[in-house]
Parts: sequence; structure tokens; C-alpha cells
Amino acid sequence: MSPVRVAIVDDHRVFREGLAALLEGRDGITVTADFDDAEALYSRLDALDVDVLLLDLHLPGESGLQAAARLARERPELRILVLTMHDDVATVRAAIDAGASGYLVKTSGLDDIARAVISVSVGQFVLGAGTDRARAPLPRRDPREAYTDRERQVLDLLAEGATTMQIADRLGISGKTVRNYLSTLYAKLGVEDRGQAALAARRLRDAAR
Repeated sequence: MSPVRVAIVDDHRVFREGLAALLEGRDGITVTADFDDAEALYSRLDALDVDVLLLDLHLPGESGLQAAARLARERPELRILVLTMHDDVATVRAAIDAGASGYLVKTSGLDDIARAVISVSVGQFVLGAGTDRARAPLPRRDPREAYTDRERQVLDLLAEGATTMQIADRLGISGKTVRNYLSTLYAKLGVEDRGQAALAARRLRDAAR
């Protein structure tokens, strides 16, 4: 499976750099960049090659909540995993409402953080230990909202194990068009072949139910 590309935004340099060093290479994770505030992130956003953003909420200047909301609008394909010290219900809700795909507290273990990164990268929603009391009231978000309607149709058929021509017949489009959609979906899913794509599609489908 292709590496999961991660960027970190945290104003504590020692924590940020230490986390980057610990995550690099773990479970296929590659840390591509780190920033100390939202403005530094925005200055590189167009050129940033990243799947998951680890975002602290307490930042100088624009807050992590404001950054999450902006990124959800401008980069909806980017998965935001909040990693912060706050675990109160109101803050967890606000982060999810802003567009975060997951929420962990900084006391989480490295294994938990790595698993959460992988989970949100394939469209799953994650709430870590310490935020359980906020689980029930949280709104449910469709993990496939970053995909177009047609891409979701292809994903659903892919999850069922349909072949390229079966997808084409079901959707009334050409096999070449299906292959073009599959190529785009492989990139969005961060996978390299059809088997990996089908597995990721099934995970997305199950998470949306």
C-alpha cells in the first residue's frame, strides 16, 4: 500500500519534531512537512503533498478550529486528525463540526496515533480514548463526502467486487471512462491496485452506514 503522507501543525517545536521522528516509517507513514502555525501551513498549502494533517487546536494566530474549517472548505480531500490537550465535549464537537475526521488527546500512545492516522486516511472516523463521553452527541459525517456522486457510485460497485465492464454496464458509461475514474480513485484512496482499492471502498462503505 502507498505510504500515508502526514503533515504536523503544532507550535511546540520539540513535540512536533519528536512526533515526526517517531511516526516516520511506522505503518507506512511518511511525514512530509511540519509547521508551527496555520499561516506557515497556508503558505505551503498549494504545493503540499499530504493525506492526513495532524493539527493542534492551540496555535498562535489563527486557531486550530479556524484552520480546520478553512481546510475543510479549500481542501476537502485532506483528512484532519486533531491532536491536542483539550478533551472537553464542547471542543470535540466544535472540531468535528469544523471538519475534523478524528480527535485524539496528546496523552495518546504512539500506536494509537499511528492507527488513527491510517484509519482517517481511508475515510474512517476516529475518536480516541479520553473523548468517549463526547461520542454519542457527535454528528455523523459521510466519510465519502470528498468524492463526487459518480465516484461514490464507482466506489460502491468496486466494493461489491464488480469488474470494470460490469461497472460500465451498470452506470451506462464506457470501460475507458470507468478506468479513468479508477485511476482518480486510486490516487484519492492512496492505493496502487484494484484489490487495495476494493478493500478501501468496502471500508468507506461500512463507515458510511
